[in-house]
Amino acid sequence: MRPTVQIKGTKEGLLIVLGPGLWSSMMAELKEKLDANPAFFRGARVAISTGTRVLEKEDILQTGEMLSNYGMFLWAIISDVEETRKTAKRLGLATELGLSLASRLLPAANVLVLTKTLRSGQELEHRGSVLLIGDVNPGARIIASESIVVWGRLRGDAHAGYPDKDDAVIAALGMEAEAIAIGGTPAVLEKKARARWKEGKLRPTLARIEDGRVVFSEW
Repeated sequence: MRPTVQIKGTKEGLLIVLGPGLWSSMMAELKEKLDANPAFFRGARVAISTGTRVLEKEDILQTGEMLSNYGMFLWAIISDVEETRKTAKRLGLATELGLSLASRLLPAANVLVLTKTLRSGQELEHRGSVLLIGDVNPGARIIASESIVVWGRLRGDAHAGYPDKDDAVIAALGMEAEAIAIGGTPAVLEKKARARWKEGKLRPTLARIEDGRVVFSEW
């Protein structure tokens, strides 16, 4: 019998595909699969394909909370239902795969695409834009002459538009950096903003220059 909950690996993280059945049953089966090997799933970015189900805000929030208990985070809800897609978007979640959101922020030329996690002490420097599919851990750093998109958690440092290109941007699914800079303008992310991740309230965030200072907005 084909499992009703399938977990697949993609370039963007894990894709969880839910088959037919009650939502509560799907969540119970998913939890059982995660309990079987929690260490394997820890740190994963998760997109969930929900089919034709209509999900309420509470359904999505509870699912995100459950995944966070395993050290995972929910970044996308893929649904055939417009109402569910709208709910997911209001919660700051993506509703499509293929890194299409990231591609809109980056120029077509001279983009360095890497799938990896930058660990403490590692530094990535590129003349152009950087798309990193992974996390930037504390103590790691990215420097780019154009824009930077982190398809994961940005917890280290990032300097886009180096040294003086103020129209560059920095975007991340989780903006937890202690310090970032765009062009010649530095910014420090507030501690209370970094704490929102642990509370399940952190949203995909875009940093850009506006009126001579770095401002943050939901991505």
